[in-house]
Amino acid sequence: MKIAVTIDDNTVDANISSKFTKSPFFALIDGKTLECQFVPNEVNRGTRGSAGMKAVNQLKKEGVNLILTGNMKANLYSTFQHLGIKVYMNVTGTLADIIKEL
Repeated sequence: MKIAVTIDDNTVDANISSKFTKSPFFALIDGKTLECQFVPNEVNRGTRGSAGMKAVNQLKKEGVNLILTGNMKANLYSTFQHLGIKVYMNVTGTLADIIKEL
C-alpha cells in the first residue's frame, strides 16, 4: 500500500496540511517499509487547469492507495473514491506522528 500525506514542508517534522490542494508537498509512504519520499505538489508549479485534478492525476500516477489530509473539496473526494483511493480527512499533527501510528 502506498500512502500520500499532505504536508507543509519536506521534512518528517512537517505539519499535516489543512487543505489538500494548497499543500506544498506530498509525503509518499510505503505501507510495508515505512520508507518516505517527498514530492512537490504539482498544483503549485503554476501550470493552467484544474488544480484539484492535477493533484488527482499526480497521486494516481504515483500509485497511491490512501490519502491522509486535513480537508478536501467534495468533488475531489468523490473522484478519489471513484478511482478506488481511500481518503481520510481531519488529520492533524505531524508526519512523524503519522509514521509512528503506522
